[in-house]
Amino acid sequence: MNMAHALALLVLTLIPVAHAQEAAPEATLRASLGGPFASQLTVSGGPWLATGSEQTLSVIFSVDDLAAIKQFDVVVRLEPPSAFDTSTVRFLTESPFLNPIAGGVDVLSEQELKMGAAIFGTAISGSRLLGTLLIQTTAQFSPQEPARLVIQSFSIGPTSFERDSYDEGELMLEILVSEAPTAVEASTWGAMKATGKGR
Repeated sequence: MNMAHALALLVLTLIPVAHAQEAAPEATLRASLGGPFASQLTVSGGPWLATGSEQTLSVIFSVDDLAAIKQFDVVVRLEPPSAFDTSTVRFLTESPFLNPIAGGVDVLSEQELKMGAAIFGTAISGSRLLGTLLIQTTAQFSPQEPARLVIQSFSIGPTSFERDSYDEGELMLEILVSEAPTAVEASTWGAMKATGKGR
């Protein structure tokens, strides 16, 4: 094989890799926060579309323009619960946040997961990663069935008594795990609905 043939083979080998990266970019969702403790909640880590059963989904939470905060919590709703295996769920907090709950997740119900953490030292400011939610689809999951994760609420502040709290109507953040038609329309959150493809 001469040099020209070897070079052509190398180029052809690399092309599919580049196309694969372009076809599945990382997804990012953002919600503006109107309170004094943070300006924006960002959800990243996609693509989140699941193609089969027992697939791990990674959801990363970060916040911009923190102002002397020491704790946060976030509630995620599973729709439907049968699409997600809550026995696999974990929330990995980022330093200096600490979460005393085993696995980092409080399973409030079959449909609701609560994650949160606190700092026992000096309050922090600026832009920070909060943590990463890891959850798998069930063994019975089918991409032909509608499925999504909804950020139901988010709360952040210096103490448990001094916080800004936001509900899903204010956040308007959902992660589409299946592109199958969902029974929940955009009117649920008013004029705009975020999706796993980003805003």
